[in-house]
Amino acid sequence: MKKHACLLLFFLSVVATRAQVKDTSFSQVQSFHTEIHQFGIVTGVQQFKNTFFELGIYSLSGTASKCAFGSGFTAISFTGLYNPFAEVAGADLSLWSNAAFMIQFGAGMNAYTDFEAMVYGLKPQVGIGGMRFSFIYGFNFMFGNSASTIEGVNTNTLTLRFNILIKGDR
Repeated sequence: MKKHACLLLFFLSVVATRAQVKDTSFSQVQSFHTEIHQFGIVTGVQQFKNTFFELGIYSLSGTASKCAFGSGFTAISFTGLYNPFAEVAGADLSLWSNAAFMIQFGAGMNAYTDFEAMVYGLKPQVGIGGMRFSFIYGFNFMFGNSASTIEGVNTNTLTLRFNILIKGDR
C-alpha cells in the first residue's frame, strides 16, 4: 500500500510540475478581461403555436472574462421573420444582454403582417445561451388596430437562435 501511495504521489508531482506555466515578465501578463466586438448573421426558429423562421444581423460587444462567472455582453439584432404555413411575415429589433451563468434577458420590438393588415408588439425576453447560441422565451404584448385579425402570430414565443460570426473577436 505504501508503495502505491508513493507511486501515486510521484505521478501527481510529475503531472503538477509538467503542467506549470513558465514564468512571464510583468509586461507579458495577460489581462483578466478582454474586450469583445462582433458582427454577424443570426438565424433561428421561433415556435409556440406557430412556426417562424428568422434571419438577420447582430452586433455584440462586451468582455470575455477568465472569472468563474463567465463573460458579459450586450447585443442588438435586426431579423426578418416568416411563417410559411400562415403566410405571415415580420421584423424584429431586439436588444439583449448576458449575465452570469449564461442567463440572457432582453426586449424586442416587432411588427407582423399578413400583407393585408399590420400588428405591432413589444416582447420582454429571458433565456439561456452565449455568444453563439441562445434559447429564449418571450411574451408579445400585441397592439394595433388589427391585433385580433392576423392569424399565425405567436403571443408566447420559444426561440432557438444561432449566431454566425462574420467579423470580430472569437
